[in-house]
Amino acid sequence: MRSSRGRRSFAETHVNPRFTTREFWDHHLPYQPPTFPAATVLARQVVGAVIEATELRHGASTLEVGSGNGAFSVALAQRFQLTATDLSTGLLQANPVARKAVADVYHLPFANDSYDMVIATAMLHHLSDVPGALGELRRVSRRFVVALEPNRNNPLLAAYGLLKPEERGLLPFTARWLSNQAKIAGLEVSACFSFGWISPNKTPRLLLPFFAGLPLRHPLGLNLLLVAEK
Repeated sequence: MRSSRGRRSFAETHVNPRFTTREFWDHHLPYQPPTFPAATVLARQVVGAVIEATELRHGASTLEVGSGNGAFSVALAQRFQLTATDLSTGLLQANPVARKAVADVYHLPFANDSYDMVIATAMLHHLSDVPGALGELRRVSRRFVVALEPNRNNPLLAAYGLLKPEERGLLPFTARWLSNQAKIAGLEVSACFSFGWISPNKTPRLLLPFFAGLPLRHPLGLNLLLVAEK
């Protein structure tokens, strides 16, 4: 079943298989650390939106998939009991949270219904089988599956996806498309909307107050936030 999904999704996501391997991500240039001001502000916005959408209690068990070097992990760990995972050993070593594990999103080393919430942070657009990955997140979640992904409808991100080969997978990512992938994976979509104006790796400190003050929800926002339930 996974292979058939992979063939269908590959055509839709434009992902070169070379960019889905552990070897590629182990040698990827490091992202900005979670202490980078833009990453800190965006992570707080994301956590606030997640709390509002899920109403999860403080300390709820949470698995972050695609955590990298921790741009969102620190803020998530301040609110939830977090375990961070990533395919890349190198990126994960730089992640400062206490509980972390190297893991393949298609074969997570956790039992069914292990976490109150599973969240994928800017990772799904690097995959060829998005419904397959969401199905695995669904398996290990007791209730919520959340994803933060780039919004193709933002012109700058669309250009970025066209120009940067390893980011080309973002090109189909609209709110409607991502919602459909979640439904294929057997999830019930509670919300999926474009969100925020801050790039965790690019937005300079000088411009942060302006972008942080803009309305979070807008059709051209940089990110998509999906909130779904089993």
